[in-house]
Amino acid sequence: MDRVLERSALYSLQGPLFWAIAGLTGYTALAVYLVGPYWGQWPTCLWIRPLSMVVAAMGVFAIGRRWIQSGPASVLSGAVYGFGPGLIYLSRASPALALLASALPWLCYPAVYVPKWLQGRSGPNKRISWSGYLEAALYLVPFFCIVAVLAILRQGPSFHPTRMSPTDWISWLAPCLAANRGTILTGVYHVPNAALIVGLAMLVKARRWPVIIVMVAALAMATWPPFALGYPAVWLCLASMWVAVMVGLGVDGLIWAGWPDRRWITIDLMLNAGLAVAGLVTAYALTKQAPASQIEDLLYVFRMYGIGMAWLGLVLSVILTRERLIGLRQVLAVVAIGLDIVLSARAIVDTLF
Repeated sequence: MDRVLERSALYSLQGPLFWAIAGLTGYTALAVYLVGPYWGQWPTCLWIRPLSMVVAAMGVFAIGRRWIQSGPASVLSGAVYGFGPGLIYLSRASPALALLASALPWLCYPAVYVPKWLQGRSGPNKRISWSGYLEAALYLVPFFCIVAVLAILRQGPSFHPTRMSPTDWISWLAPCLAANRGTILTGVYHVPNAALIVGLAMLVKARRWPVIIVMVAALAMATWPPFALGYPAVWLCLASMWVAVMVGLGVDGLIWAGWPDRRWITIDLMLNAGLAVAGLVTAYALTKQAPASQIEDLLYVFRMYGIGMAWLGLVLSVILTRERLIGLRQVLAVVAIGLDIVLSARAIVDTLF
C-alpha cells in the first residue's frame, strides 16, 4: 500500500517526475525555437549549443528541487540559467565552454544531496561530525574542474584571453542591450530580479551560507585575472547558476507567501522599483550612441521591468485580501518570467548568432 501511494505521489501533478518531464519538454521546445533559424548555418558539431542549454537547465532544476517546493518554480529556475544571457554568451564563444557551463549544476549535485542522504541514514537525532567537511569539499569540486578545463584550453591555438571591465557588470541590468555592445553577459533577465531579492533573503534567513559563499567566490574569481585564467565568463556562469537557484526559491516564496509576509513583499516591490530605475538609466547610457533605436530599446527595458512590478503588485494584492490562490500565483509567475526569458533570449540569440 505504501509503495502504491509513493508511486502515485511521484506521478501526480505535484510529483517530481511529472515536473521533470514537463521541464525537459519545455526546455527542448525553447532550445529548438531559439536555435532553429540558425541550424542550417552551423557545422554538425555545433548541435552541442542547444544540447548544452537543455542539460544546464535540467541540472539547475535537479539541484533546485532540494529546496524548492513548487514544481513551476523549479522549472523556471532551470530556464533562468539554461537560457540565460551567460550561457548563451558562452555558447557563442565556444561549444567546449558551453559544455563546461552545462556540467556545473551536475558537478554541484553531490554537494547538495549527499549531506542530506547521510543525515537520513544516520537518523534525525544524530549528526555526522565530518559531514560539514565533506559538504565543503564537494562544493569545491566545480572549482577544481573549471581550473583543470581552463588550464587545458589555455594551451590551444584558439585561446583568446578576456578580462572583466566595469562596463561588463551593466549586462545584469540590461542584458539585451549589452549584447549589442560586445560586453561579457552574465546574471539573469529583467523579471527574475524580482524573485532574486526574495530568494536571497530566504537563503540568508535559513542560513544556507555555503550557497552564498560559493556564489561570492565565483564572482571574485571572475574579477581577479590571475584566477579567471582568461575566461571570466565561465566563473560568472557558476555564480549565475546559484543565482538561478535563488530565483527559483524567490518564486517559490512568492507562490506560498501569506499575510505575515506582506511587509517583505512590499520591500521587494520597492527594491525592484529601484532596480527598474537603474535598468532604465543603464539602457539610456547604452543607447545614447544609437539614437535611431533608442526609444524602442528603452521601451523594451521599461516593459520588462514593468511586467516584474505588475507581477509583484498582483501577488501583494492577493496577500492583502488574505486569499491563497496558489494556482493563480503559479500562472502569474510562469507568464511573467517565461515571457521575459523567451523574448530576451530570442533577442540575444539573434544579436550574437
